[in-house]
Amino acid sequence: MDATTVRGSDSRTVGNESVRRLEWIDGFVESVRAYVFVRREDSLLILLPNQAYKINRTALDILEQLLDGASLGDIVARHELDRPDRCQQVHEFFCDLRALVTGCLGDGHGRRAVETIPFERPFNTLPVLSEIAVTYRCNLRCRFCYVGCGCRTDGNRAGKNTGWKPVVPKKNTDWEPEVPSEMTTAEICRVLEIIRREAQVPSVSFTGGEPMLRDDLAELTAHARGLGMRVNLITNATLADGAAVERLVEAGLNSAQVSLEGPSAEIHDRLTGVEGSFERTIRGITELRDAGLHVHTNTTITALNRDAAEQMPAFAASLGLTRLSMNLMIPTRAALEAGGEKMGVAYSETGDIVLRIREAARRAGVRFLWYSPTPL
Repeated sequence: MDATTVRGSDSRTVGNESVRRLEWIDGFVESVRAYVFVRREDSLLILLPNQAYKINRTALDILEQLLDGASLGDIVARHELDRPDRCQQVHEFFCDLRALVTGCLGDGHGRRAVETIPFERPFNTLPVLSEIAVTYRCNLRCRFCYVGCGCRTDGNRAGKNTGWKPVVPKKNTDWEPEVPSEMTTAEICRVLEIIRREAQVPSVSFTGGEPMLRDDLAELTAHARGLGMRVNLITNATLADGAAVERLVEAGLNSAQVSLEGPSAEIHDRLTGVEGSFERTIRGITELRDAGLHVHTNTTITALNRDAAEQMPAFAASLGLTRLSMNLMIPTRAALEAGGEKMGVAYSETGDIVLRIREAARRAGVRFLWYSPTPL
């Protein structure tokens, strides 16, 4: 594996004529401010939510100041940008950063501000992204669920220890531990503060279970946004009606990842275990999209939907989406043997599947992301 290092200026030289070549940079930085984060502790440039690149100190200084609100004019003298060679290097750096943000960087070869080096640990000293499971309640019973939520919308609410209890064999006795209570609003807010202030992570995803079962989700979103975090929601979208979505948007929600397990109700409902969930999820996607949120679908590849996976890019495009992601099922025993059916897809079989989906995405004009668990 290679790691890409984005370099700033380390050399000398520019006149005012050369500096004028950089006038576009202020507007560019303003347009990407919500998606780019630099972290001094481990010299990282993070393209939210999860792309991390090493960046040298000069580039870090310049980009950090611009992201904090300085204009290029404010830092010309400080970094000697009125010298031609420095101006050229800064121009190259921001051109390559623009290529990175727009997905055009490729492997970085041939670009003056990019160096590709062998991956070495430690690459980072702090986390890059974060997720909080705000509940293990869910209103679906997905056959492949590794959490084992089991379609319980009651149960382990904050302050209660009633409801579902997993039976854990312990030698000669069956021990039924209480399901841990959900964290309270205050507890989750404290976790958010630790993630942002101590771990220096710029984004968070609320997941579950189904996070929209929590009444305080908008409050949690607003708290995260107040800390300067970008907030994503991982949801099945069946509860994303107009009023609920409006509350989340007003609280500052940035994006949503919606679980969609097939291009038809027959496939999706069979996998989620709840009849009618497909139609409710599609309505939820529409509500989230029309509210101006960045929305993409995620599909878990199983034996039951693998043959239809190639249809998903065109289906996502028909919903007005520009991205979709997929992953293999996480091979827990319950998921592998759900309902007596074989659910898993061998890791060795996924190469051809992914290549076909990638080509289908190219034809549909959508971006395809593959999230793959480590093979056992």
